[in-house]
Amino acid sequence: MIVIVVPVHNRWELTKKFLQSLQQQSFKEFNVVIVNDCSTDETSGLLKKEFPEVDVINTSKEMWWTGSIKTGCDYALKNYKDMEFIIIANNDVVVTDNAVEKLLTCVKDNHDTIIGSVIRNYENKDQIYDGACHINWKRFNCQQITVRENGLLFDNVDVLSGRFTMIPRNIVEILGFDADTFPHYLG
Repeated sequence: MIVIVVPVHNRWELTKKFLQSLQQQSFKEFNVVIVNDCSTDETSGLLKKEFPEVDVINTSKEMWWTGSIKTGCDYALKNYKDMEFIIIANNDVVVTDNAVEKLLTCVKDNHDTIIGSVIRNYENKDQIYDGACHINWKRFNCQQITVRENGLLFDNVDVLSGRFTMIPRNIVEILGFDADTFPHYLG
């Protein structure tokens, strides 16, 4: 089983579009945990009304992305004993209808590996918005890794986007998501 953990803070329309894209998935054996990080818009009420199947954790203080991911992953580890994989996701993406299935296929072929997604521009599918990078530590800059024709990236990745990334349960249990170790940027 897969659990998709999504931190949100306001931006209801983005969250709604993201959840609607999850409803279109070819692979359906997943649960969604939304960590509602102190939203002040209609997010909380509309989640209950429009997506009652989603688990919602409402925070009492702002936790930002990493704190919300940690909260959601801790919840998933505790409440989904049969969970094999966690997908950490942003609510500002719309996923293709086979995104979960593709990640699952890729992670099963590459045991104990964190598998990231290529994020394309919504209006220009040929333009890669985010994916994976190599870091030049001397200059502290990132260089985007070229996507192969089959859509796969290669090994030796320094940074993966957390926008839609699958992590095997055992890796989550080993690494955890400590906000001091994994800050909001370059987590």
